[in-house]
Amino acid sequence: MQETLSRKSTYSNGLIEQRLAAFKPISLLEMSTHNLQKRIDTKYLFTTETLALILPILKADFYILEIDDKRIQTYENLYFDTESYVFYNKHHNGHTNRYKVRKRFYRDSNLTFLEVKHKNNKSVTNKKRIRLPSDRKNIKKFITENLPKEYKYLVPVLRNSYKRISLISKEGVVRLTLDIDLSFSNPEFSNHKAVSGLAIAELKRSSHAKSESFERVLKYFEIKQSSFSKYCIGCSIFNHNLKKNRFKPILNQLRKFS
Repeated sequence: MQETLSRKSTYSNGLIEQRLAAFKPISLLEMSTHNLQKRIDTKYLFTTETLALILPILKADFYILEIDDKRIQTYENLYFDTESYVFYNKHHNGHTNRYKVRKRFYRDSNLTFLEVKHKNNKSVTNKKRIRLPSDRKNIKKFITENLPKEYKYLVPVLRNSYKRISLISKEGVVRLTLDIDLSFSNPEFSNHKAVSGLAIAELKRSSHAKSESFERVLKYFEIKQSSFSKYCIGCSIFNHNLKKNRFKPILNQLRKFS
């Protein structure tokens, strides 16, 4: 069964790469004008086979980010939390005012940032980041300004990596990221879990912006919004002592892929 899934995933990924060639490219510098550090995020899960079907429908309305002739970029993250997993537990318990802290490496642009994401009680995500490497004084100032004092002591708890397709709407401030080849590991890289055949779409927009073409896709393929956190799902896979009732439907869905 695993071999069958792997063959399907490989076939879908090859078809995805072919269909991305039809998109008009946009550079990293050009994309900076579409920066959405403060935004509303909505996520959707489907198979990579479905993603291959969706792409031709979107090509007329979206540009694609291209870096060094690559249209699929690799992201690597190291997440931090308190020793008692406060960030994880707040998310699990449905708190709307919550934080996430990670070090993100953009492999294809060779950039690393320390990032703090804050989601407020209006479901608006505000992301702040600082370029690494940086001196200790700048990092401390960044953390002090963007994270409450009670979260002063953080430890690395999870790594993940995935490949990302970044689409930018030709009209309005809308970005659509499509993530495939998701995998998790512990901070020491001694344990690893890959999820094949899964595509994670995230629509990132300002409060009033829309993407009519993507909304048509969602309706046609009967794709529903999903509450999916790569961080929380990874933690719930690796740490058996954490509460995970809220994430069991997603975990059951992932088992179908891996």
